[in-house]
Amino acid sequence: MRLNHILFAIALFNLAFGCSGEAGVYEPTNNVNNANNTNNSNNVTNNLTCVDFDQDGYGDNCEPGDDCNDYEQDVNPGMPEICNDRDDNCDGRTDEDCPCNPGEVRICSSYRDPLTISPEMHCRTGYQTCEPTGWSDTCVGEVGPIDETCNGFDDDCDGDIDEGLLNAIGQCSGEIPPEDCGPTSEGNGVDENGDGDIDEGCSCVVPGYDPALPRTDQPCYGGPTYTLGVGVCRGGLRDCLGGVWGACVGDVTPSTELCDDRLDNDCDGLVDEGCPWCVNPLPEWCDGMDNDCDGLIDEGVRNGCGGCGTVGTTDFCDDGLDNNCNGVIDEGCDCDQTQACYPGPPETAGIGACAWGTKTCNEFSPCVGYVTPIPELCGSDNSGNGIDDDCDGFTDEGCICPEGATRLCGDGAGVCTYGHQLCTNNAWGACIGGTGPFTETCNGLDDDCDGLTDFGLLNACGTCGESCYLLPMDPTTEGTPDTGIETIPGGDPDNPTGADGITLTHASFIPPYLWAANETNYSVTKYNTDTMTQEGIYWVGNNPSRTAVDLDGNMWVGGRDDGRLTKVLWDATSCPEMNNGTAGIQTSSGTNQLNSAANPRADDCVAYSAVPSPSRPSIRGVAAGPDGMLWIGYTGGGVQAIDPTTFALSPLYTGLGNVPLYTPDANGVQQPTGAMGNANTVYGIVVDSAGFLYIAPMDDRTSFSVFDTNTRTWVGRFAGLCGSYGIALDGNGRIWFGSYTGCSGINMYDPAERKIYAFTIPTSVTTLSPGLTSGVTVISGNCWAQRIGATNMQNLGVGVEPATGDVWASLWNHGYTMRLHIDELNYANSTITYIGTLRDAGGAMLPGVSSTDLRGVGFDQHGYAWTLGLNSGRVWKLDPATNARAADLPAGQTIGVGTHYTYSDFTGSTALSFTAPRGFWTYIFSSLFEAAQVDAIAWDAYVPTGTAAGIRIRALDAFGNPASGWLPADIGGVAQYFEYPTGAPTHTIDLAANGGPLIGWSFEVNIRLATTDRAVRPIVNDVRLQWQRP
Repeated sequence: MRLNHILFAIALFNLAFGCSGEAGVYEPTNNVNNANNTNNSNNVTNNLTCVDFDQDGYGDNCEPGDDCNDYEQDVNPGMPEICNDRDDNCDGRTDEDCPCNPGEVRICSSYRDPLTISPEMHCRTGYQTCEPTGWSDTCVGEVGPIDETCNGFDDDCDGDIDEGLLNAIGQCSGEIPPEDCGPTSEGNGVDENGDGDIDEGCSCVVPGYDPALPRTDQPCYGGPTYTLGVGVCRGGLRDCLGGVWGACVGDVTPSTELCDDRLDNDCDGLVDEGCPWCVNPLPEWCDGMDNDCDGLIDEGVRNGCGGCGTVGTTDFCDDGLDNNCNGVIDEGCDCDQTQACYPGPPETAGIGACAWGTKTCNEFSPCVGYVTPIPELCGSDNSGNGIDDDCDGFTDEGCICPEGATRLCGDGAGVCTYGHQLCTNNAWGACIGGTGPFTETCNGLDDDCDGLTDFGLLNACGTCGESCYLLPMDPTTEGTPDTGIETIPGGDPDNPTGADGITLTHASFIPPYLWAANETNYSVTKYNTDTMTQEGIYWVGNNPSRTAVDLDGNMWVGGRDDGRLTKVLWDATSCPEMNNGTAGIQTSSGTNQLNSAANPRADDCVAYSAVPSPSRPSIRGVAAGPDGMLWIGYTGGGVQAIDPTTFALSPLYTGLGNVPLYTPDANGVQQPTGAMGNANTVYGIVVDSAGFLYIAPMDDRTSFSVFDTNTRTWVGRFAGLCGSYGIALDGNGRIWFGSYTGCSGINMYDPAERKIYAFTIPTSVTTLSPGLTSGVTVISGNCWAQRIGATNMQNLGVGVEPATGDVWASLWNHGYTMRLHIDELNYANSTITYIGTLRDAGGAMLPGVSSTDLRGVGFDQHGYAWTLGLNSGRVWKLDPATNARAADLPAGQTIGVGTHYTYSDFTGSTALSFTAPRGFWTYIFSSLFEAAQVDAIAWDAYVPTGTAAGIRIRALDAFGNPASGWLPADIGGVAQYFEYPTGAPTHTIDLAANGGPLIGWSFEVNIRLATTDRAVRPIVNDVRLQWQRP
């Protein structure tokens, strides 16, 4: 800061002479002895009378000449000129050849140039007055230097503060901190320990980090840290080259203070300290200040009394003042024997320290005992002495600061500009006119004025918000694919890209859960097929049965007695908080049920619970379509779609009177009859990959109906089933039905042939045993009319094994699960294996279960088959490799509460393997930095029509826990993806435009591939993250 130190001064005055007697004309006989008067003859000229009032021999008509002041004997042409502010020799000039003008006042110091003494110094200026012999030898009121101590002041007045007493970091005491290399051991660009070296012992090589991704243009400062951002001192930039930090380029460190540049060159917080305080000289005018910067106060502009302003021409009698400022008090007036007098400026008489004197009317005796103004004395601490020394009515003004003085304030670093303070009433006012500091933004400027540009905001390549690095990820060799993903070589005939990539396998990802409907308990149990533990139970409505899994892995179920539809999210960690109004995720665990009929949404993982169609109070079918829509089949007839995210409902498609009727011709091919009828009422539904919805009938088990979910129209009602119950879909788009009521074996409809087939158990099979394998009897066309076999070999639930395409079904009233292996070249060569699910090795029933126990069949992600027990309340795990109960669950496991009346896709294996096959690939990128930032994702893929490739990303902390939500954000707990444009060779996703960027230690990238036709698959060849780090 530039600190002006201005002293006010009041002119000092010469002593006034005493008052005279009454003026008169000199006569030889009057008071003068002519005989003794040597001037008698000389004082008479041309017979005119010599008038000499002061009897110094000079006057009107006197010899040797006139007197320019006939009231003072020591002023006449014969007197020598002395320095007393008078024209002693009457030559018309005052004090010619004198070193100063009497009465002048100047600031002084015995120790240094007084104009360079500034407030941070212990020294204070004094004042000198001009006497007849020149400037006085005494500097009144000055304060000299003392020994330097560490206190933030210049005690010895040498222009330096605390020199030789500060430690390396600019402090008076305390420990020197070690050099801070930071969490990555790279350093921070400054010299914390003050030894002159930046970040010694630090390395810009990060262990485990690619040295080809260096840091460049990083802020640094080579001077003492306590000077950074002070005055002109500012940081520069440095690069990490070859693992070693280069020099700090462009920084400005402290230098010698230069005067008059209004800059703090030595970066000590003071501007132009030790320099002359007056740098803008102006003409002197009478204001108690040194306007022309010559050290003299009001020189040449004071009036005769030593004050300011004009004076009168007449002296008033008997007031003891020199009203006309001619140096004579009450001249021409009668005076008492003794009277008060004051030779100083009349306006100061009796003010402050100024006091009247006295004079005696006796030969113009001088005024004695008076006190006239002197400059205000401030003392060594610059706080004053409590006395109005200059007699202006104010005490110690100018001690804290000179009245009217200004000084710089605020900050001058970076974008900041200094303001100024004005001294008013001995106090510095507010800082006015400065700018900054401001919040630091990444813009190439030092907004917060700390000396470092964009500090803390620049990335590793020294830019703002621009990605530094491109991280390539080879999905064929990196990351973790699930069972639905496989590598496809660039030379594969099915790979038109010519580059290696990942694509879908024939075993899609399936979440590790089965969902068992507890019909008598009005609930659904969530069971982990990996850990074989119950993880939750949820109230879902009256008499639930048909559980299904949507394309996101979430469970839906309908109530047979109330028409309520419920959605439960499978990933408890993604359940939206506050679903139930309580902070945090509140959801069921184990056997602890949170929600109820009174409050269905009390569990945060229950995303939906409502009756979608009050006119249809019973639901017996729920299935996912390839577009992700959920379809509902009503017991009373009709289907309806619901959006799994927004829960928007489509109209109810009743199928009343507008459904074309079909019947098989002589070749068994379904042909339209030309008649219209009603769609079947619903016992179960499934949707194939082309979007056709199939209904397992409730009303007539010898026919089924088809609805096109794309056009929202009824395709037809097809006759010829040999009974039906459960329903399933295989990888070839064929529909499989159970055969309850009258037929043994399993029904199949092939849309490509428009034919119904029945794979029946041969009549020769009358007794079953665990592991038995038999052939099949195949019929087609109107299978009901041709039905053969034992009627007690009926089956209920049915499911297709994703890995093999084998069809599994529960044999009612036998305690067996049948496994149909299809010979695709000749259906007649197909075989059935009988698995003794409820039987011991010898074929006897297991204790505690009944032969009618088994219902639905589903498959987990590892290929195991699961079936549910209606009466036992158990789940049974079957090993396809052994065609027996799995060794790790030999007796099944009781779960939930009540009976498990479920025939549908309760694991999601049908929807996720056949309706819309999906696969997932996951990659976790660890940046090794706490605040790395991912800005964009670039990827190359082949996504033909009918397929989809999506990608999402989230940040993780150093422990692998989520540090952000997914981008794009989940909606209602349902995963969303950035979809790859169909036909595009490459695609870039700007995360900043989509809720990002993401900041974290690590980043999890998740790719989802899907198709509606297993013969056409998407391929991802390359994934790249555009990222940066601090």
